[in-house]
Amino acid sequence: MLANILQSAYQLIDTFWLGRLGANAVAAVSISFPLLFLVLSLGSGLTLAGTVLVSQAFGAGDKKRVDFNSSQTISLVFFISLMLSVLGYYIAGPLMKIIGAGPEIYGDAVSYFRVSSLGFVFLFMFFAFQSLMRG
Repeated sequence: MLANILQSAYQLIDTFWLGRLGANAVAAVSISFPLLFLVLSLGSGLTLAGTVLVSQAFGAGDKKRVDFNSSQTISLVFFISLMLSVLGYYIAGPLMKIIGAGPEIYGDAVSYFRVSSLGFVFLFMFFAFQSLMRG
């Protein structure tokens, strides 16, 4: 619950500061958010599978399987996040056209999505470590 409150606070603070840059900056972030949320949901779902596998192995007392499942989860999440990061960076323009970014916000939306996609690897790895520790 606290994580959701902090996420909402982050969005409000982000919107506050973006509002100082102008309406186009707020619109660029707003139009990019559904795509970013989709990618982040994928990362969260991938790590959930690792949590289940690790918790089952831990509950069974199988340390080797805990280590194996953890390393497989980290490897899978790393390579998928790297792929999504590169893909997101290069197809940001066409994606923004598909979701209907107008010419006045297109450049800002593409730039924002590109910068955000560079952080996918770090964010996905954070999700993975957090989930594995939970498992």
